[in-house]
Amino acid sequence: MSQNQNNSLPISNNNSNTDPFSCLNNDPFQTSTNQSTPVSQQQAPGFIPQNLYTFNANNISNQAIQQPFPQVQQMQYPQQSPFLSQNLPSPFIQQNPLGFGAQNNSNLTFQQPFVQLPQMQFQPQNNYQNLNQPQNPFNNYGVQSDPLKTYEKERLAEDKVEQIPIVKNLDLIPDFDFEKDFQLEVQAPYQFYKLTQESQTIPIKISLQTVSSSMDVEKDLLTRSNIDLICVVDISGSMQGEKISLVKKTLKYITSILTENDRLSLVVFDDHGEELITLKRISEANHKMFDEIFDSLRERGGTCINAGVNKALNIIKSRKFKNEITSIFLLSDGVDNIRSQALGVIQKTVQSQNIAENFTINTFGFGKDHDANLMREIAKNNGGNFYFIDNLESIDECFVDAMGLLFSVILKDVEIIVKVNNQAPLSDMRVKKTYGDMWSYDETKGNKITMKIFTKGLKKDYICEVNLPPCKKELQDEEKYRMLLTVTLSGNSIKNQSIIKKYDLFLNVLNNADQIQGPNELNIDVVVNHLRVKGAEKIETAKCLAEKKQFEQAQKELDSIKKELEECICKDHPSLVILKADIEKSKTFCQAHSFSNAGLSYMTTFSNNNMYQQSSPMTIIGNINNLYATPMQAMMSNTLMNAKPKK
Repeated sequence: MSQNQNNSLPISNNNSNTDPFSCLNNDPFQTSTNQSTPVSQQQAPGFIPQNLYTFNANNISNQAIQQPFPQVQQMQYPQQSPFLSQNLPSPFIQQNPLGFGAQNNSNLTFQQPFVQLPQMQFQPQNNYQNLNQPQNPFNNYGVQSDPLKTYEKERLAEDKVEQIPIVKNLDLIPDFDFEKDFQLEVQAPYQFYKLTQESQTIPIKISLQTVSSSMDVEKDLLTRSNIDLICVVDISGSMQGEKISLVKKTLKYITSILTENDRLSLVVFDDHGEELITLKRISEANHKMFDEIFDSLRERGGTCINAGVNKALNIIKSRKFKNEITSIFLLSDGVDNIRSQALGVIQKTVQSQNIAENFTINTFGFGKDHDANLMREIAKNNGGNFYFIDNLESIDECFVDAMGLLFSVILKDVEIIVKVNNQAPLSDMRVKKTYGDMWSYDETKGNKITMKIFTKGLKKDYICEVNLPPCKKELQDEEKYRMLLTVTLSGNSIKNQSIIKKYDLFLNVLNNADQIQGPNELNIDVVVNHLRVKGAEKIETAKCLAEKKQFEQAQKELDSIKKELEECICKDHPSLVILKADIEKSKTFCQAHSFSNAGLSYMTTFSNNNMYQQSSPMTIIGNINNLYATPMQAMMSNTLMNAKPKK
């Protein structure tokens, strides 16, 4: 595949230990007459222009940079049900899945991939307790009665139904055109580079996105894949009062936006874990059971997150049949009983289950006393998102944001392999740095990025740095137009079709005495994303220093990236506006008199959201107007907010 030739200019380094984006006053592009000329007409420098990203860089022409960047504006979302504006063929119509206010019509139903269950008669009983028998650990405190016994007959009936072979009608899910509507792109800041006596650093941006013409939120909502959702809820003593009440309301709202093709399970934990609801379809017959169990939840005990996670994994592993999308929603408001050892224990549990099927774990840190580091790591290690819920009334917003991603998944088990062309005469070329924990190194494959799922409407930009080594020999003309690296993406569609994309990045590598022939403009998007991940890394570094009470050093780390952003030529880009706001907030937390667990949670979120381009439905967290939300997330969030009472 040929690459886009429109975004480029030489970047180099006269000091291998110098940050290529630091700001100095020298102008390597200056001609012998000391007159500034347009970038496209200038000679290539022999080293990186140190003031490359600053406004006072004489080497960058105004025509080469599109200014100003669009202001961050309030996003406009639909104000009413999308079902009111479009008539789709009957196989795509289901009953008002988001509760927009349209009248449900029992004649307009989605074709069922699961066998229809018989109507269940719910006869809740409260007389199961026998003092001579071992007691369920959740009697009298986890829930008001024992729902596992109350609905035992109904569970057995559903298990029998699951034993019937089922053939799913995947034809109901539209084919996604990966050739036309899914883009893999690889870019460098410039198209021309000059070899010098020193090693140079080249930032590389690897981008994944779906084209805007493929977006149809209304149809996507009606034709989405079915979901198996396991909610794992902390019911420890600290969840008493408003917290547990809001969790109940959120669980009910989740069942209202799921359809009867989806299935939901509920696991609760304190010092122990218990499966209160096995995977059940969101059918009209089951809604009464869901609501009664949700309402009966009560708080008590300690916090053993691993007990809840293990129960959820057992549910996934023991399924006889599965929906196309599987996710665990893990909510906790406290610190695990075993504190620092919890992450290792949980990851060992995940590995020991050895589940080959695709699933994600999204985590929700509820309140300012939870272990943000633990919850973020659980999510990152299992392909999900981490949400810090600082405002108790925003728990439903975060759940809906996570649901929005699940509603429009197009690709699963994504792997991106990056191979650098280190053939002679540049045999020492390699990837020297990667940003974010999504990267890993495989001795056989090389540097790689892994993703559990990719959703329509997402744009993900991954950054690595490649070194351009010095070359002792003169390059011949046929050696100058060089393939720098190859990026290969592989994954599986919802219909389990193998998807492969490949992109070869070619650059012009010149001798020091050569002149540039043609335009060589700076690629602003590479600059923005490089600064974004550098800023996220600085926030994380500052947080770790603050945890060690090294507040002065933490402030220095934040000041260094703040200065770089203020002097950058693209400082008004929305992504960098968000980053700068998060850095300013982080500086207020990194002080001896004000650093707390709340500050740690905020900084964890700032670092996480900027590094992973993660949406956040609460503007206080830093994502102004939720810049990184997909159209599906934006529509669902707006619908929820419109339904809430106005204060």
